[in-house]
Amino acid sequence: NRNNTLQWNILGNSKESDHNSSEDVVNVNNTPPDDPVELSVSSSLNLPSNSLRLVEKSLWVEEEMVILQCNIDDMTAEALGHLIDVFMDKYGARDAWVESVGMKKGRIGQQFNVLCYAVDKDRLLKGLFEESSSIGVRCVPIIRSSLRRE
Repeated sequence: NRNNTLQWNILGNSKESDHNSSEDVVNVNNTPPDDPVELSVSSSLNLPSNSLRLVEKSLWVEEEMVILQCNIDDMTAEALGHLIDVFMDKYGARDAWVESVGMKKGRIGQQFNVLCYAVDKDRLLKGLFEESSSIGVRCVPIIRSSLRRE
């Protein structure tokens, strides 16, 4: 009996499928919103216990946050690594990371990113101007969804 099921591969990307594929997937049969969801996982999957999660909206929380971004082309990798530590420890950022970017005239640079709560934006923005060589910062408001923690 072949019916359409919503399949989730191991990375959590969904796709509609009406055929069996050779990749390992989790099948979530279409059910009404209030009914329990039937979940079948191939026993051939050898995964850590926390690899697959099936959640309802009531299990996660949404928070207003801001990503502060600035492009930097005049700080060493060591200085940028230190900057991540400073923002996580001293300023209480929720996350901080560096991404490689191509800049004008074909130059390679780094984009420094800081994730913070919206109420902390001004304090961390001041810290970015004091601690980094940046002369401009983008403030991108976002909604972060994360699982509730007990």
